Amino acid sequence: MIYLFLILSISPQYLAAQNYIKTGEFKKAEKILQRLDERADFLRGEISYFKGDFDTALVFYKKVKPNSPFANDAIKRIIFINEIEREYLEGYKDAEMLGNKGQFEEVHLVKAISILRKIEGEFSFF
Repeated sequence: MIYLFLILSISPQYLAAQNYIKTGEFKKAEKILQRLDERADFLRGEISYFKGDFDTALVFYKKVKPNSPFANDAIKRIIFINEIEREYLEGYKDAEMLGNKGQFEEVHLVKAISILRKIEGEFSFF
């Protein structure tokens, strides 16, 4: 799972947008990010990713500048989206969102483990 480690130079607006993304409040996050500059591309990618719109997520992740604090996370997402079959990607994305919300009940944990086992051989940087 990718965790966003924020550095001090990130504004409170980015923190608020990140929290809205983690809780699935995408419209609120999008509203904040529309007012911010190009550094918001990673978080816009996260919104698209968690909505299941992986093609749009890739567009935003690819816009992230190499000197951005989110560059490495964007690269990981790009590789992940391109390498994993969509069926597994959907399930992993859902499990990741449940984890972000702290809603990992046993049934969801079993589903997440099953998905990870299926993709284990396909993806190497877990």
